[in-house]
Amino acid sequence: MGWPKQSSLPKRVCDPRYVADPTSHRCCDFHRVRWLSAFWNAGEISNTEINATESFSLPGSGFSVPLLTQMGHPERERGGQDKQAMNAQIVRRLSPEEEELAKKRDELVLLQAELAERELFLANLRAELTAFEGRYLREVGVLYAELDDWKAKIAQMVAEDEGTVEARSAATEARTQAEESYSAAHGEAARATEFTPSPELKKLYRDVAKRVHPDLATDEADRAHRERSMAEANRAYQQSDIDALRRILEEYESSPESVQGTGVAADLVRVIRQIRQLHTRLVQIELEIVSLGASDIAKLKIKAEEVSDQGRNLLAEMARDVKRRIDNESRRFETLSAKKRGQ
Repeated sequence: MGWPKQSSLPKRVCDPRYVADPTSHRCCDFHRVRWLSAFWNAGEISNTEINATESFSLPGSGFSVPLLTQMGHPERERGGQDKQAMNAQIVRRLSPEEEELAKKRDELVLLQAELAERELFLANLRAELTAFEGRYLREVGVLYAELDDWKAKIAQMVAEDEGTVEARSAATEARTQAEESYSAAHGEAARATEFTPSPELKKLYRDVAKRVHPDLATDEADRAHRERSMAEANRAYQQSDIDALRRILEEYESSPESVQGTGVAADLVRVIRQIRQLHTRLVQIELEIVSLGASDIAKLKIKAEEVSDQGRNLLAEMARDVKRRIDNESRRFETLSAKKRGQ
């Protein structure tokens, strides 16, 4: 077996000086394989020889070329095996609709990931504010409730002494304020504890948001089901209930509503609508984040964090101030009571 004719060799290699020497260390593996292909095209090497081994020694060189793929030659071998190999390489070209659907699905996947992250951020913000509010109510809110109660008692005593409409109205308002303060300080919000989500909890919530989010619904029935599941997921997340989140995801995955329809045209319309819904929801999330950030409890939380960096405890300072005011109001009440008894 001799060397192939120069006309059958590759016309272009990286360095012309090494065209005739594939064994040189300056000749790359790619061009060595092209040399092997040239031998094969020149008829010096048969398909049988190529397919029978994982490497081939170039003639007169002792250099062994690894065969990365097996080659077929439709002009020299037209058997059924070669035809099958050729047919396997033929890939059906996508229609314009299918190409657009593929692009939209890629866009949808990115939006789902972004939405899951923003939903997680919003859920964290809600939970953190709820936890801070609970701490505030337990440390300061209960004291404000006590202060308002003393004020209501004083207003009632003044109304009894003066007997005017204005005094009675002021007493009523003071009592209403005291009752509201008591309800807030001893209600459900006051029982909220510190919120520190684990990485596992965050990941599971993202998975639920990506799969169950209502804005991925295909019809009204599906949306209603997703809304119920997402509401349960939000509660479970705030309660750090990993088992509940896992159950919500598993139940939805096994539900009939999770089955997707088929058909390129219908799928394209469905995906486009889902993308529009996700964009709408992302805007809503940002508006809610802004609204929560502007709330009184959020501003108080930010201030508490700022003074904490200075070694101060803002809630403790507020509690001391309210206690001082409670002492003042209680002494005023005792003074009024003593004066009334002396009459």
